[in-house]
Amino acid sequence: MSENIIRSFNLFCDTDRGAETPSGKGDNFELLLNGVNVSCDRGQVIRLSLKSFIMQKNFPNINRNNSRFTIKTNGTHFNNDVNLTHQNVKSIHDLAEDFGEKLSEALLAMATTNHGSTATTATATQVLPQGATNAAGTTDDIIQFKVVFDADHNINDLKIQAFERYGNQLSDIYSILGINRIRKDSDDTDFTSNSLGVGDVTITAREITIKCKYPGQRQSEHSVYLRTSLNSNNLATSSLNDARTPGIHNNKVTHTDILGRFNIDNEFIAWESSTGREFFLELREKHLANATFYLTDSHGQPLDYYSGQAANGNLNFAFTLRIDILQKSAPNERFTEDPKSTIPGYWENPHIKYTGHNRI
Repeated sequence: MSENIIRSFNLFCDTDRGAETPSGKGDNFELLLNGVNVSCDRGQVIRLSLKSFIMQKNFPNINRNNSRFTIKTNGTHFNNDVNLTHQNVKSIHDLAEDFGEKLSEALLAMATTNHGSTATTATATQVLPQGATNAAGTTDDIIQFKVVFDADHNINDLKIQAFERYGNQLSDIYSILGINRIRKDSDDTDFTSNSLGVGDVTITAREITIKCKYPGQRQSEHSVYLRTSLNSNNLATSSLNDARTPGIHNNKVTHTDILGRFNIDNEFIAWESSTGREFFLELREKHLANATFYLTDSHGQPLDYYSGQAANGNLNFAFTLRIDILQKSAPNERFTEDPKSTIPGYWENPHIKYTGHNRI
């Protein structure tokens, strides 16, 4: 099949300063194109190609999408709402310190409230990896520390659980801490599953030692995804839509609303096309009246940010689209009517019906 470009133009978009409506948020933006004529004729298609994308990286690496975990003690008590601090972390040591602090606070509360402990303090000590190490240093980046109580804690069994889902909210805490994921929704009655193995948790009368299984990570997302309400023939694995279609095997390929994917950097998330054909879609419609473009993480859920940041704050993005009107043709495919004949009808081999048969 061949194709010819009939006409082309660029569409420059900036979601900043949008109207304060559901269609005007900085991370979920609706374009209204009724004032311009973006349409095509029979045998033609509209192609949208992404030329550039840029936004500030102003959301924390540790956030509601990767900070939540559950702890269960003595087979009867639980806290399924323990969270790391929502922030950027400079090193795995800083991450380990925050994990140790949050776990110590939760264990102290459970020890005194549920297990009759008289302890008044619980402190994370001997935190590893050390503060001087980083990704370029000599370290395995495996988090470990010791929680020390000032009295018997009366905890004889501890399980740390990294469930993949808390209701409608996914949690990538397993990748941040370097522990095993539990592939199901959070379950308050599950006192068997454990994201740490035998020997990873050591308990004495006044101390609990924790050692994670794998190297920790300062962030769980490597990309931001630009999605659109427009119908598309693009394909993706179902894992990229897991927040909206849970339970589908993540190696199943389905149609997707993803238009582009961009690597997360420290300050900016920026991308420029080098070929003009990296990210594109061809519309099934003949007229483009409106379209919504919005940002998600790799699971298809909104980026985590601060309250009001998308509507009234600084969470926004800008991008450039190239719109091409293409004339497509293929063998045995016609887009024009037959030419009108100028020969009188009686010279055009009329069909004569004779004794039930057609004769020429």
